[in-house]
Amino acid sequence: MGKELFTEEFKMMVVQYVLESHSRREASEKFGVSCTPIEKWVNLYKLHGTEGLLSRNLAGRQKGFEREFRLKVLQYKQEHNLSYT
Repeated sequence: MGKELFTEEFKMMVVQYVLESHSRREASEKFGVSCTPIEKWVNLYKLHGTEGLLSRNLAGRQKGFEREFRLKVLQYKQEHNLSYT
């Protein structure tokens, strides 16, 4: 499984900053994280509370994909000029 990039404590700190009436862009600049994960963390927190910020690897929610499937996805992405997201 993939490595978790941000701790739950860090995510909570960023979420609290946004909930204190700061914009996601301000949080992005302050904490050096793009706006996309910040928006995701805020939404997860609003829906699930602090449990929403738990590492998916530790919580067992993230399923791995077989090697062949990942290669097919990357090949499809290249053939159709798609972004990684």
